[in-house]
Amino acid sequence: MPHLELGQVLVVLGFLGVLMCVQLYVRRNRESLRMRLAAQSRLQVVETLAIGAGERILLVSIDGQDCLVHSARSGSALVVLTKRAEEDQCAAH
Repeated sequence: MPHLELGQVLVVLGFLGVLMCVQLYVRRNRESLRMRLAAQSRLQVVETLAIGAGERILLVSIDGQDCLVHSARSGSALVVLTKRAEEDQCAAH
């Protein structure tokens, strides 16, 4: 059985320390990192809901336009959502 040298142990401990620091940084700044990455993307998945085996409904925002996507093993469907007149009137006031 080979003997471990002090240098090897220090390198492994240093590497693990760097990984732990990166993990803490990402956890603390999760929202700001997500916003930076999302700002560059035209498509954002707002929410996902599993409705059955192999079926999902996704609320997707594409260039500010909301779309509802039904995804299944057999295919998928896209529904473009529009604002209701009530919402437009409330936004104007």
